[in-house]
Amino acid sequence: MFGKHLKDVFCDDEQITFLNHGSYGKVPLVVETSQIELFKFSNRLSSKFAYETSIELLKENLEATCEMIGIPDLVENAALINNVTSGVNSIFRNFIFEEGDTIITTSMLYGAYPTLVDQVCDENKLNHLKIDIRIDDNINDMIDKFKEGVAKSSGKQVFAFVEWIASSPALLYPIEEIIDVLHEKDCTVMIDAAHVPGQIPKTTISKIIRKSDIFVADIHKWSFCVRGCAILVVSKTYSKYFYPNIVSWHYNDSTPFSRFHTLGTEDRLERFSVIAARKFMESIGGFDEIHKYCCKIVSEIVEYIIDNIPESKLAVQGKTTAPYMRLISLPPAFSKLPKTQSLIDEGLPLRLMKHFQSVYKMDLLFVTIEGELFLRISGSVYNSIDDAIAFVNAYYKYINQ
Repeated sequence: MFGKHLKDVFCDDEQITFLNHGSYGKVPLVVETSQIELFKFSNRLSSKFAYETSIELLKENLEATCEMIGIPDLVENAALINNVTSGVNSIFRNFIFEEGDTIITTSMLYGAYPTLVDQVCDENKLNHLKIDIRIDDNINDMIDKFKEGVAKSSGKQVFAFVEWIASSPALLYPIEEIIDVLHEKDCTVMIDAAHVPGQIPKTTISKIIRKSDIFVADIHKWSFCVRGCAILVVSKTYSKYFYPNIVSWHYNDSTPFSRFHTLGTEDRLERFSVIAARKFMESIGGFDEIHKYCCKIVSEIVEYIIDNIPESKLAVQGKTTAPYMRLISLPPAFSKLPKTQSLIDEGLPLRLMKHFQSVYKMDLLFVTIEGELFLRISGSVYNSIDDAIAFVNAYYKYINQ
């Protein structure tokens, strides 16, 4: 059912070894076909599509997304958006802070957010409390650090912005326990769940959404939708902060769905890909079978790499390991700059990514954490042990060049 033969059913370049599913996901051909048909229809009947069909499709796909993550009863509290970053921005831009309040984040915050948080803190004269999470922290370490951190917070309101799975280190947080710690101190809790739908069972996702105040998740990363499909869910208590960044026709409507569905002339086709993606997932066995295979193959790929590259090791282990993602510490010999020219000043990780793609036909993600270079492996249903073999071969060609 799974493995390299499934590459034929994806929009894929057969020559590329793909071990970076977590960055953007990958689109099945059947989902691409449905998008092309919608695109043609939207161009042939643009007014009908804008005023009627698109709204119907948006509602249907929102309902399908809520069902996928276990919250069919919370459709009225949710909206489909283009990505987690835009959802996080809309919340921070609309939340009413008072001078002296505190925003809590962690040292593993996704790279798109530190500038946003700094800007919000500067504009509103807030305190920014950053909890120092390390890649070798265990569950108890993380919980204790949140307890210590929230005890230092100040102001009338404390707003905690916490990732469930930290992107670069592929670090899985004990999110339920962390939410409990934060709520004990009356914090408002927003969860960055960019890497959650498709990796975590929907019963668990449903539980966390109901415990948190604000939940933002990408659907395209791990659920085979087209890039640009995400969901924002806000509890009724915080619905007054649930507005798009763009002030347009329906900004003052009563429901989140209405506020977000028309933000000017845009196709929004990617947000209509959920139903087709769900059908694809069911056609290859459904979430349980996908989950079982992805956990297994990612572990096998990482084990092969570590066994065949001396000094490489698994950096995150135990219960803090994300299901389909792993962080591998690379040997010092790997830290030399590739012999490529660049028009801009690029760091080592990006230079390596571009070099391996152009020279060795590999799509990889290299990251620097705590001053050390790592390879983040993230796999899906089309991966096989052949991908690990290809990386090891490319590694030795690279260090011996």
